[in-house]
Order: sequence, then C-alpha cells, then structure tokens
Amino acid sequence: MTEDDAKVTCPVFKHIEYSQALHIVRRYLPIDEEECVELAALQVLVDYGPNVQPENGFLAVDVLRYIPQQVVQRSVKTRDDVFRVECDILLRLNRLWEGHITVETAKNMYMDAVRRSGLYGCVFYEDVEPVDVYEELPRNLAIGVNEWGVHILDANPGGSEKRHLMTFDYYDVKKWTTSSTQLALHLGSVNDRVKFVFSMPAGKPKEAANFMKVYVSIQASRPNLTSTLDLGAETGGSSLALPGLVEPEEAVV
Repeated sequence: MTEDDAKVTCPVFKHIEYSQALHIVRRYLPIDEEECVELAALQVLVDYGPNVQPENGFLAVDVLRYIPQQVVQRSVKTRDDVFRVECDILLRLNRLWEGHITVETAKNMYMDAVRRSGLYGCVFYEDVEPVDVYEELPRNLAIGVNEWGVHILDANPGGSEKRHLMTFDYYDVKKWTTSSTQLALHLGSVNDRVKFVFSMPAGKPKEAANFMKVYVSIQASRPNLTSTLDLGAETGGSSLALPGLVEPEEAVV
C-alpha cells in the first residue's frame, strides 16, 4: 500500500484498506486511550450505521474488537474501566452523529488517522530474531516493510505492545541479501558499511526483499526523487540509485 493507493475510490479497495487499518491499530500502532476512543467511535459508526445506538454493554461483549490489547493492558483492566471507556466512545459517537458523519466518511476518517503513522501500509513479519546486528536489540522482533522503509519493532513477549525501535529508509539500505531464513540489510558507504542480519521464518526473507524491491522501484520512478539520486552508486545491490533494479541477491547471510 502506497500513498498513491490512498486515492483509490473503488468500494472494494476501500473496504480492504479499512480492514488493513483495523489490523494495524489492533496489533501494531502505538496509541493512547484518547486516540483509541476516537478511532473506536468511528469504528462503531461503521459497524452499526449512523444514528444507531449500540446496546448498553456492547464494549464488554467484545472489548478487543474496539480496544487494542495494548490499551486494555495499560488502562482498561476492570469492569469500571470498560464502562468508562464505553461512555467516552458513545459521547464521541454522538458528536459524529451531530456532524452528520456517514459510514463512508467514518471509514475515510479512520484510514486518514492511520495513514499519519509511519507504519501505514506495512506488510508485517513476526517471529524475527536478531542474528548479527550493529547494536543490541530485543530477541523477539517484528519487521514491517512499506513505502518508506523497513521498520524494526520490539514484539515484547511479556506484553502486547509492539514498540517501534528503528526505521531504515531506502536511502540508508544500500543493499540487501537473503537466504531461506535470513535477511541482511547493508547500510552506509562502501568503506563504512554496517550490516543488520535477522532470522525469519522460512521463505519470508525473500518475500520481504521482493516487497522492498517494489517500493524502491516506486520511489525511484517518481520525478521529484529521481533527480536527487546518486546515479554513480555502486552496482550489484538494490538501491534507489539503480533505476533498473536487479533482483535481490540470493546468498547465505
């Protein structure tokens, strides 16, 4: 999913994007309780329709449908907490009704909020471990790949919130290599190169590398970006400086 895809108006694609936005919020997006209430009110309007009041206690019936587990573990731990948050959602829902917000507008508002996150449009990979990295990282990681780069998150096995650790944008990644179970990102100049190697489930490194290639190709094809690229960059890897990108190297990393 890229920024240009956000302009698609086809109802089917909009529904797919909305479903992806829900998934990102539930599993990956770091949000506080206030942001959660805003998004939950929009989701309730989409689920029930305009001017339809959910039954009392609807949140307690399926709290994780509307409240990400990370928020539940932080601040929605008791029945009183659930009741308080439900009241906040309904108050926000009433304001949406007063603004004559339709289901489609609510979907757009929800997606617009998620698009502001750097994790928008990510394909996520879990069960990732650092193998050979430049700095100390947690043992349980998740990797997200989108238009803007490769995002490393702490999968936090002791809780539910996936904390963002770092992002490598495609200007930083000079080359990547893959094996069946490892992905290596090569950063920096030839004389000062740093390599981050991650272990991933079988087959996932090549899949992630293929997504990276697609996004790099998109970035390199944009007129406002290609004019600034260093066309004298080294060959043999995958880089924004290569208009005709080659397949990522298949190598034991």
